[in-house]
Amino acid sequence: MLKNISSRFLSTYFSEQTRWVHWISVGLIFGIGTYFTLSNEPGFFTYFSLFFLGIIAILYTYKNPSFGLINYVIIGFCVGFCIIGMQVHFNVTQMFNATQESADIIGRIQSIENHPYKDDGTYRIILDQIKINDESYSAKLRLNISGELAQELQIHDQINVMASIYPIPMPSSLYGYFARRAAYLQGIGGTARMNDFLSQKSADAKPFSQHRHVLTQNLLSHLKEPYGAIASALVTGDRSYIPHKLRQAFADAGLAHVLAISGLHLSLVAGLVFLLLRRLMCLYPAFSMAFSVKKVAACLAVIASMFYMAVANFGIPVQRSFIMITLAMLAVCLDRTAFSMRSLSLAAVVVLLFSPESLLSASFQLSFAAVLGLLAFYESAWSTLQEKVFQSSSNFLGLKKILWGIFGIFMTTLIASLATTPFSMAFFQRFTAQAILGNLLAIPLVGFFVMPLGLFSVFSLSFGGSDILFWLWEKSLTFLCLIAKETALLPGAAIQVKAVPAYALITFSFGMLWLCLWKKSWRWFGVIPIFLGIILWRTFELPIAYVSQQNDVMAYQQGDVVYISDTKRNAFTVDVWAQEWGISQRQAWEQEYHHFQIPNLVLITSPKDGIEYLHEIIDEGAQIDAVITFGYESTLKKHGFRFAKVIDRNIIQYEGGVAVYKNPLRFCFLKTYFGTRPWCVSFYEKK
Repeated sequence: MLKNISSRFLSTYFSEQTRWVHWISVGLIFGIGTYFTLSNEPGFFTYFSLFFLGIIAILYTYKNPSFGLINYVIIGFCVGFCIIGMQVHFNVTQMFNATQESADIIGRIQSIENHPYKDDGTYRIILDQIKINDESYSAKLRLNISGELAQELQIHDQINVMASIYPIPMPSSLYGYFARRAAYLQGIGGTARMNDFLSQKSADAKPFSQHRHVLTQNLLSHLKEPYGAIASALVTGDRSYIPHKLRQAFADAGLAHVLAISGLHLSLVAGLVFLLLRRLMCLYPAFSMAFSVKKVAACLAVIASMFYMAVANFGIPVQRSFIMITLAMLAVCLDRTAFSMRSLSLAAVVVLLFSPESLLSASFQLSFAAVLGLLAFYESAWSTLQEKVFQSSSNFLGLKKILWGIFGIFMTTLIASLATTPFSMAFFQRFTAQAILGNLLAIPLVGFFVMPLGLFSVFSLSFGGSDILFWLWEKSLTFLCLIAKETALLPGAAIQVKAVPAYALITFSFGMLWLCLWKKSWRWFGVIPIFLGIILWRTFELPIAYVSQQNDVMAYQQGDVVYISDTKRNAFTVDVWAQEWGISQRQAWEQEYHHFQIPNLVLITSPKDGIEYLHEIIDEGAQIDAVITFGYESTLKKHGFRFAKVIDRNIIQYEGGVAVYKNPLRFCFLKTYFGTRPWCVSFYEKK
């Protein structure tokens, strides 16, 4: 029996030999991901060992191809780990770790955008080539300015301002968004708020990004609010002008991907250009007889896609889509299959080699997960299903193709939603049960009206802009926003969930990769780690309480309510904790302390009230294992208290905040948890 199982396994293994190469990209993903899970920077010996291991794997692949799959994964892992390590090693970004109330800043404007989290007209600009108090500063700075001033500035202008500079904070929870790490990898060292504008020096030449900014402003002026903001998101990728409520409605309706330029938009533009040019060239018989109009149109569609990618500011999903479209059009020119899993694998390798930090972004994970699921389905089941449907039923009044198209949209939405839901939950702690309905209504509208009208309207700007085209485009955007708003109001449109731990997401991802990258029956073994990942997520333990580093707020979770010590302070941090717990309902503490019976822990925000309470419960015979207080341990000792564990304000501040676990009672200090990486505050303290 074991011999038969072994024989079948080897037969399946070697029959999938052409798909082994896809696992190089998987190795890259896990190599880069492993680097970011470390608490300390790896040393020279680690890189040398991985380099040596990679060389051995390459040589062994040539010597013994039978172990090609394992060797490809090893090669990808070693390359991924080393390439992100090298990028971080040569990253010279200086991170601010303390506030400067007044600083003389000179810098060049790299980008200008509406502040995405403020509704008071504040703009946000990125400055590079920084000088602070006449000293060069090797990082970019994110500066908040007024909307009036932003209208007078252009990209690459040099400005001189007096501003207050603030460090980008470390995360206030264990599973929240790591904004400081993201900023470090982007070369941003801190944020600033302008106090006084001193001078401006205009740029000698306009960069391409300035033309992109001008195009955004043109769209905003040609279309009413908020449709100009939606249009700028679809054309230039600038989503900062979209009102927060409308952006949330798109997210709750499962339509957030419509606002982020990705494969949907690029493929629509490339396909539209390809079809239009091909039909136009066919109108000239002499040209169509001399050249293959299909291949000429394919080349021109690639050029159009490249231009769109540049206008969209080279986002990660756009890069992935452009690589796949280029390969598809190359396949058209060579009379080969247009889309394949190999093109997706190659796109992942190219993106990760040139931008390994993009692995951490939601755009990379959601984009590749969706396309991976779709390609796996259409490779294995779609053609067979289509063949059976068209052979087994009659085409009454030509409805079969229409119904098949609707079914295609339904299946595409269903599979993309299933593939991306775990990653959406990991990034946003929420998912929508109305995504299929929202996409069934919105995708045809985007494909047949919004994007074609957008393409023609933007093209008309070369001639001053067509009022008719912009009016039609605005009406199509109106219907799109209406679909998002109405779908978001339906039951189950926005369901909050608790945070997803990294190990559960990794387990799920491996199962999904195994299920999608293979074609034979052994692919179904991937279902096991998929379900295991779900179980790990459902059973993992979150902290029962958090204490902020600023010693201003504590919170604990009980049932479906988050109880907060002070509802008026540090609202952003409380929002992060509530999002991690997946709870929206909040309530203030009734006293200035809270006593957990199991475990025996007391949280104290007011030392005076807390000490009185401690006297009461100890007189009644209570046993206290630990105390967390915004006061000092010495104050407790003065009143005769001796506890096994006391965490006071000094420890809280030094350790970057505290997370409390219940079974058993234990404390996780955030600074220790995040380690001494180059983007961490502790890294600079160590130096």
